[in-house]
Amino acid sequence: VNLPSDGEGGDEEEDGGGGDEEKEGDTTDDKDGIDVVDAAAAAADDDIDKPMSSTAVLSHATSGISRPLKSRIVQVISSLARHPDENDPTSDGGGGGVGATSHEIGGHGPDGTLTAHDLDEEAGTARNHLAQLFEICGLLLYYRSAFHKTVARLVRGSGGMASASDQDDASLIKCIQECVEEASTAYGASLRVYAATLPNLASLSNESEAVLVQGTVGRICEVRMASPGFFGAGDSVPAEDEITTLSLEFLIDTTVDAVMSNCDRLDDAVALRNAVVTAKKAGLDVAVASKWDKAISAQERTLADSLIEGETRRVLEDVGLAPVGDALEAMEALYVEGMVIASHPGLGPDDVKVAMKDFYDSLYSPPLPSFDMIRDPVLRKYARSKTADNVIELYAKIYDALTSERGGYDDLSFLGHDPSQVSTLLSI
Repeated sequence: VNLPSDGEGGDEEEDGGGGDEEKEGDTTDDKDGIDVVDAAAAAADDDIDKPMSSTAVLSHATSGISRPLKSRIVQVISSLARHPDENDPTSDGGGGGVGATSHEIGGHGPDGTLTAHDLDEEAGTARNHLAQLFEICGLLLYYRSAFHKTVARLVRGSGGMASASDQDDASLIKCIQECVEEASTAYGASLRVYAATLPNLASLSNESEAVLVQGTVGRICEVRMASPGFFGAGDSVPAEDEITTLSLEFLIDTTVDAVMSNCDRLDDAVALRNAVVTAKKAGLDVAVASKWDKAISAQERTLADSLIEGETRRVLEDVGLAPVGDALEAMEALYVEGMVIASHPGLGPDDVKVAMKDFYDSLYSPPLPSFDMIRDPVLRKYARSKTADNVIELYAKIYDALTSERGGYDDLSFLGHDPSQVSTLLSI
């Protein structure tokens, strides 16, 4: 029997001792792991025992529909904000989907060419898309307000387990708010594009730019008046950009300002005035309405003066004063010291006598225009009075020239009325 030496026994004991320590270390690690598991289980038990707040339950319940709802709403908004020519019939929005128009499949003419009717529909399509975007904004504002009210009631009835900040944390409210921002941004951009393309739209249709603006403002105001979202959204605080973009002031400033420089007919001025009046009835600020009313009135006066100038010339030709007035003007341009008016062509005694006789005969029934094309009664009266004043002014100028020292007329009996008498006869 070989007995182990002292050294070998020591090593064996050391090895044995090391094994015991290792087992003891393993036991300690196992205890630590158990403690961690126990702590996690205890925390889980605490979470299970702690009830969810009502707002948290609502947020959790609606979180599943928030993302697909936003995706679909954004898809509709993008389709409406896209120009018809940009629609791709092979895309998801084409083939008759939202935003699909007749332009996607061509016109109604031979081989799909655009007809006059198709061109007329271009302006109508742009107007409808704008109105639909605005309508979506109103609908989203309504639902945002409704959800804010619902969450506010849950907060008040939560017994302290929910805070007011939970309203903004609700997933569906966040989804609606993001959609409102998306829709209002798309509407604002589309309105600016519409205003910039009004000349093209007017050239494609049978209507002027001002008439297009009147129709668009009227359509959007109808949507605004019918939507509760624009009048009952006071339970949430809108963003500054949202307030500006969806306001009637933004609508009028963007559209009317784009047309004012091209407003060259009285009918156009009337159309713009009607647009402002419609917006005012829908809630446009009085100061903004007054600003545009003054600008349109000034434009109307300018257009009326241009119309009056043409009508005055026609009246002067009808009553016989135009030839005398033209000859007198030409004489003034060539006048030299010592020249007499009676010696100038067209201003001889016989010429003036015939012209005066025709003029006096017309005073019994003055051929003054009625200006029925001017719808504003105040402006119409101004145009008639101004035309009469222009005739009286020219007669006074002729009368003073013929009776002056440089007239050269031996007999002035053909001047049967002085300017004050003519003014009385032409007063209206």
